[in-house]
Amino acid sequence: MAERAGYTPSPSSPSSPAEPHSTTTSSTTTTADAAFHLGQVGKPLGATFLGIAIVVLFVGFHRYFKSQHWIIRGKFPASRGSVALVAGVAGALIVGSLVVVVCVDPTVWRGG
Repeated sequence: MAERAGYTPSPSSPSSPAEPHSTTTSSTTTTADAAFHLGQVGKPLGATFLGIAIVVLFVGFHRYFKSQHWIIRGKFPASRGSVALVAGVAGALIVGSLVVVVCVDPTVWRGG
């Protein structure tokens, strides 16, 4: 009998397939647990991104109307503060997401 993928013939009975072997190993289980843990950490990180997006929206809203107020009076203020705030928040989010993805559980990316 030709061998098929998934089983081999039993020595006592050449025509019957051997019992299928368990494909779950400790490394597979560990990787699945690590991926689940990374997903649990990712949900708060995603919520943080949404919260920061709302804050940036309000900063832009405030900056827009402040600029309109000063343009009517013939002046235009420099936007150092709001630009620095948004740049700092964006940098913190980038570093924070990098830390979560790389350092929380690197076994997910190494394959066990």
